[in-house]
Amino acid sequence: MQERAERSGADRCCCGSIILTEDGPGKSEKIPRFFKRAGVNRGVQMSVSAGYPFRHWSVASSRTVLANRVLKVRKDTCVIPASGCVLEYFVLELADWVNVVPVTSARELVMVRQYRHATRGVTLEIPAGSVKENEVPADAARRELLEETGYAAENLIHLGTWECNPALQTNRLHTFLGVDVEKVAEPAAELDERLEVTTVPQAHWLSDRIDSAFSHYFSSYAIELARAHVRADRACRI
Repeated sequence: MQERAERSGADRCCCGSIILTEDGPGKSEKIPRFFKRAGVNRGVQMSVSAGYPFRHWSVASSRTVLANRVLKVRKDTCVIPASGCVLEYFVLELADWVNVVPVTSARELVMVRQYRHATRGVTLEIPAGSVKENEVPADAARRELLEETGYAAENLIHLGTWECNPALQTNRLHTFLGVDVEKVAEPAAELDERLEVTTVPQAHWLSDRIDSAFSHYFSSYAIELARAHVRADRACRI
């Protein structure tokens, strides 16, 4: 039952309809016909034919110029196939990310308010974090939810996985909806985190009026995905 629940969100578009593929609905290949014709591969390696306009760049050399606990910065010396020109390209190597839209049995959305130093501002976000080495994304989502809020989620629905910024970054974001989350502990924030846990009533988070409260794109989009799932599939009984 849980495996079927975790697949259900990924098998839907934002509007809640099943994605049709060349193999028919619900198959392992989730790329619609239109996007296949347009050349969109969603992270899948393309087999490049002679006349295909998009070809992988050749990498003449590559080295790491910065490495810390958060990321690695890689400098590639690339050769552009079409022109033959050589350029230096910098890539950010990061672990995959997860975020989770946690909804209680009272239909409240659990969120965190925290300071973000890069923008020197305070944001209202859903729980999120990095996937550890050899960690399953769903387990990472449960761990981050527990650490940041003290809530536990047994039932997770996978809403989708996306490349965060393919022009610069190597990582992906895995988004989940947590159904009937429960408070089981106090938050265990890291040393560089100061978190304030808050809950948002259903009437507010299901309403488009709440969008103005968010400056964090990934949180805003995840909540929109959760709204679409809830409106399209009442089987999750939120």
